[in-house]
Amino acid sequence: ALAMLRALDTLNAELAEDGQAPLRIGIGINSGSLMLGTIGGRERLSCTVIGDPANTVSRTEGMTKLYGAGLLIIEATHARLADPDQYWLRDVDCVQAKGKQQPMIVYEVLDGEPPSRRKARTAAAPRFAEGVTQYREGRFEAARATFAELAAELPDAGAVALYLRRLAPLDGRPPGDGEGGTRLDQK
Repeated sequence: ALAMLRALDTLNAELAEDGQAPLRIGIGINSGSLMLGTIGGRERLSCTVIGDPANTVSRTEGMTKLYGAGLLIIEATHARLADPDQYWLRDVDCVQAKGKQQPMIVYEVLDGEPPSRRKARTAAAPRFAEGVTQYREGRFEAARATFAELAAELPDAGAVALYLRRLAPLDGRPPGDGEGGTRLDQK
């Protein structure tokens, strides 16, 4: 995934030289047991994987748009990393994806971001983590202030903007979260 994002940076530099708009991709990674199978008949065969991890990773890939992230992993993958400290990871949210019963922690992998964005987001990571903690603990005014400061500093940070949208209508009330995580209604 990181190699794909780096290759995209190279391609976007070439596109910029030709005056073309950059391309963006979003990658989601999940881990777990799957069933591999061939579906179809003689005229048309298709190979696919089936299982909850495949469904969940599809939701995770879709979340990249929501958080403005190039690469997201969820806690099942994070738990399998031999050395998580070798990556720039940040816990961006705890969500209950559409069709899922259990909430899951979503991590953004900053290593694949373009250098300027990665530098800005890693520098702001401790304050972002503070805002997430404030949000999860129900200290909504403090979270709103933290994310507002970050929004001025990181205007392209989708996760910051998302938290500000969630916090805007609260007026001291808790957000409409699922049990243990924000309930997402889109795939």
